Formats: sequence, C-alpha cells, structure tokens
Amino acid sequence: MATDVTLVKGAYDANAYRGAGVDAAQKAIGDDLNEAVGKLAAKKRKEKEAEAKKDAANEANAKTVSANPGATTEDVAAVREEVLDWHDTFGDKSPQEQQDMINDISNTGEEMQNYVSFRSSISENILDRNVEGGKSGSGLSAGTNSLDNDWANSMVDPSQSMQVKKTKGANGKTKTEFGVIGPDGEWMNIDAAQDHLNSLLVDVNAMNELTTIRDNNMSTNNVSKGKNFPTTKVNEQVDTIIKNTTNKNSIYTDNMFGDSSFVEDLKKGNLQLRYSDMGFSQEVIDKMDTDDDGLMTDADIFSDGDQGSVIDAYMKDKQFDTQRELLLKDYLTEHIKRNWRSTYKEEYGNDAYMELFKAEALANQKVIDEKRTVDQFI
Repeated sequence: MATDVTLVKGAYDANAYRGAGVDAAQKAIGDDLNEAVGKLAAKKRKEKEAEAKKDAANEANAKTVSANPGATTEDVAAVREEVLDWHDTFGDKSPQEQQDMINDISNTGEEMQNYVSFRSSISENILDRNVEGGKSGSGLSAGTNSLDNDWANSMVDPSQSMQVKKTKGANGKTKTEFGVIGPDGEWMNIDAAQDHLNSLLVDVNAMNELTTIRDNNMSTNNVSKGKNFPTTKVNEQVDTIIKNTTNKNSIYTDNMFGDSSFVEDLKKGNLQLRYSDMGFSQEVIDKMDTDDDGLMTDADIFSDGDQGSVIDAYMKDKQFDTQRELLLKDYLTEHIKRNWRSTYKEEYGNDAYMELFKAEALANQKVIDEKRTVDQFI
C-alpha cells in the first residue's frame, strides 16, 4: 500500500473528536521536542549513516553464520574445560556419578545443537529483517528497538560463543548450564533466548489475518448493491487482531498491507496535524508556523525529517497509547474499506457507489456534529 494521504487522514479524522486522546496530546511530548526542533533531522541523518555502516557489518556476520551453521571454535572452547574435566575425573567416580557425567555430556551436546540452531535462526531473521520503507519480511520487525537490535546482531558476531553458567544445588553438586547473554546483560538459557527472538519478529499471523479480512470483504460474494461496508464488524475484527498480537509494535511499523506501514504513512502523509496537539510551546509554533494556520504542513519551516522525528517521539510516548491504538484500528479498517469500495464500483458502477457514499457521508456528519455538541459540555 503506497503512502496515501486520504487513507491516513481518514483514520486521523475518525479520532479527531475523541476528547481524551486530544486532551492527552495537548500536554505530551512538547517539552522534550521544543528544545530539539531544528536539530532533530540533522541528528537523525548522522545516526542513519552510522547505522548503515553497522548494518553492513552485521549482515556480513549473519551471512557467515548462515553459510557455516555449525559450532565455532569459540563455542568449542566454551565447553572444552567441562569436557576435559569429565575426561580426567571419570575413572575416579562411582557408577552413579559416572552415569551422571554421561548424562551431562549428552545434555551438553543437545545444548550445543540448540545453540547452533538458535544462531542459525537469528542470522536468517537478521538477513530477512523488515526495515522502514523496505519489503515485508518475516524476520526482525522494523520496529525492533536499538537494544534488541544490538543484542540480535551480537549473537552473530564472530567472537560470540555459548556462555557457561555454574550453580551449586542443595545437594552440593555443581550444575552446568549453557546459554547466552541477554539484552539486559544477564545470562539466559537458549529456550528463553529463542522466545525473546520470536517476540521481536514481524507478526506474520496478524498480517495474514488482516489480509484474509480484506480479501473476504472485497469478494464479489460479500459486496451487495445498496449495502454499506460493515464498518463496525470489521473494526471489531481488527481490534481483536491488535489485542491478540504477539508483537503489537510490528502492526504499527511493518507493512501489514502492500509496501507501506502505519508509521511510514504517518511520516509521509500530510495529516494536517496541529502543532498544539503535539505539545509545542507557542514560541516554537510562532517560529515554525510560517503561514499562521496552526497546522504542520509542507508550507512551514518544519522539515520532513523533523516531522519524522516528531512521529517517532509520538510512537514512543505512553501517554498516547490509547489514541495510537484507536488510530491504528481505524487506519487498518479504512484500508480494508478501500478495497471493498473498488469492488463495489466495479460491480455496480460509480453512480451507484456515489449514492451509497452520500447517504453514508450524511450519517457520519450527523455523528460528528453530535460529538462536537457533546464536547462543548465536557
């Protein structure tokens, strides 16, 4: 789905009169951004240049792991001490202790294989990672934060190896476990590392479910003359997908439909966002709003890069959680509706659609007017 101003703005307008979201927006983000305006875009460019160099190195490492999926010299060295200890002391042990050592050796082999599989998995997901403005991959989500990105990349670094953890049990025996260092700098076992990796991936299930809803609603079997698009039903279906997702950030930042994401369309689309809604001080607004209309548009000093930085801040601010989710839900519903609309026009002609559209527009305007009336007394 290419960037479409009307599509994103349609979803934005659907939320424009939800008082709670707007009230929260009036106070959020502003203080941090007021000092940064004008510097954000330049900083972003430098960060992207540095990231591009790191990405090239990380991709090269991932390709090396993918081409050579076995245990590395460093991995072998990590377990060598344990194996030699078992070898040197085996003859001195009791039959039960010898059996325990045999079990430990077997478990170590399994752990090594699990680690090798994990590194192969993480290398494939790095190579297939989704990036803003890029393809819809099935690997790391475009919205993966920098800490988790660095962690994933560190797992394919040539110097990386399994991490040995030894703990003494209640019986006084030493337990040896193998794992990796997690994003927080703490040891984690391979299963936990794989689970964490899975939580960072593109939510392909959500993508497929949304595509199914879209395809069902644009099917000629489900488009009847004179019958409106089932907005409420689709909105509820989309809401269920958002609430059940394993990675909500993926639905915001990855291309659920076509070749553009929700966040990209926010950044590229001229949404007629109000400076005051984004929390800017009046002093900053006076400097940037060159046409004095109160709106963040291309006619102002505000650059595309700065607008992108504002949206990045907006996406991270927890005060906007509820408003963002409402906007996302309406945005996805609007996309599905557009496909339904195309089928309707193809089947029954533009004139028939315009009659339906006018009736719907009048109904929607009535709802908006009612909201405005209520808002005056809130």
